[in-house]
Amino acid sequence: MKKQILFLLLATALLLSSCTDSSLKSSTTSSGGTVNSDIPTTGQETSPTEPSGDSTAPSIKPPVEMPDGGYTVAVPLIYDYLSSFSDGLAAAAMGDNYWEQGKWGFIDQNGREAIAFQYDETHNFCEGFARVGMGDFDNRKWGYIDKTGKIIVSPTYDDAEDFCGGMAAVGVGKYPNTKWGFVNKDGTVVVPPKYDYVENFSEGMAAVTVNGKQGFIDENGKEVIPLIYDVSEVSYSCMNYMTSFSEGLAAVSKGGKCGLIDKTGKTVIPFQYDGNFYVGEWGSYMPQFHDGLILLMKNQKWGYLNIKGKVFIPFTYDDYRGTGGENTLIQLCKNSKWVFIDGKTGKTIGSCKYETVLWFSEGLALVGNGFYEDGEWGFVNQTGKTVIPLQYGNAGDQWNGFTQFSEGLAYVSKSYDNAVYGYIDKTGKEVIPFQYGAASDFSGGLAKVKALGSDEKWGVIDKTGKEMVPLAFDAVDVYADGMIRVCLNNQYGYITVK
Repeated sequence: MKKQILFLLLATALLLSSCTDSSLKSSTTSSGGTVNSDIPTTGQETSPTEPSGDSTAPSIKPPVEMPDGGYTVAVPLIYDYLSSFSDGLAAAAMGDNYWEQGKWGFIDQNGREAIAFQYDETHNFCEGFARVGMGDFDNRKWGYIDKTGKIIVSPTYDDAEDFCGGMAAVGVGKYPNTKWGFVNKDGTVVVPPKYDYVENFSEGMAAVTVNGKQGFIDENGKEVIPLIYDVSEVSYSCMNYMTSFSEGLAAVSKGGKCGLIDKTGKTVIPFQYDGNFYVGEWGSYMPQFHDGLILLMKNQKWGYLNIKGKVFIPFTYDDYRGTGGENTLIQLCKNSKWVFIDGKTGKTIGSCKYETVLWFSEGLALVGNGFYEDGEWGFVNQTGKTVIPLQYGNAGDQWNGFTQFSEGLAYVSKSYDNAVYGYIDKTGKEVIPFQYGAASDFSGGLAKVKALGSDEKWGVIDKTGKEMVPLAFDAVDVYADGMIRVCLNNQYGYITVK
């Protein structure tokens, strides 16, 4: 929750830019893409009350000339950055140095200004409310607005999180001395900022810590479970990791051992497991129940308990892949042999012996021998049968590990270095030729791809390989709602295709 980490994550993941004026309506993009002629002049919608600081918006840039193509321009490329749409609105910023000196507001999917450009930073809407910041970058104050632009919580907090479960965490004081509390959707302070760290509410409870001890509060701010449990400290991220309730139980630690408690604080599974936070080759894992099962470690071996605390899968395994992808299928490894276990019955339905096995997606899992550039990759089914031989140098998003096949296709390359990507189906048949410098998963029948060579421009194809958006943009993002964010010459907008 710490502010500096949030900004680092934000700077790579959050995305924003500016809104526009009458040039929207008369924008001349090019003969290729058509323009939504209904886009109005900005400044017509409601704006927040009491914006503090300088509310003078930077001048609007003229739209860039668009490449030829059969797409429709939904939002002209006049923004320095745009976020994805959330609750029908996208955060946008104007100004070359928009993180520190720009002005931020919100637009709708037709490019209309929904909330005026008068903030120094904004985040996407979540549960109907958005975080907004005022003040210079190092001294920014945070509050919340609703979708009409009305200020619900004035920008007075030193840090803030999105709403989750009807509550939002707010912080007072500079990192690393920030104290955290909660406000509700009425803007009422439910929990005064007094905790070192807080987690979002889950099943009506939120984990809180003071001086390295964790407990739980309810939605009225009452400490219903005392702060007596240890907090896992992970040095590489400088963040404290706390558990949350899932299926009525929470994993907590005492004296280096993990157990599970119910919402009254009663210990229902004894403190005999290793820690309550694990860091491995493929990321980190905080124990939580999913479908009545929880993955834990005992004496450095992995296994599963059911919600009654009974052993579902013995603690005899060296590695796991059981928390991502298709969760009903449990993947565990012992003595370099991977087994696939039905998460409902506990029966082994398949096995294979590969050095690396990633999560299943659409019934197939990426497998390989070697590591990344030294490896060869193929696919197995849930019985462990190799259905696509190990012949690829790269396949899907190996670094993420979760999605390989999407909508029946996977992007692969025959080599790791100087990779050239194409798409195969679940039989291994080449469906889209190997001709791209980079590729991505399909979403809504579309995928972004990058051209080979020094130009390295992005575009969009359909599942037949037809070019729906020309490979002529500096950046492209395809969203499930059909909106395609594009960037050209450092200016952002949205297009759509039929």
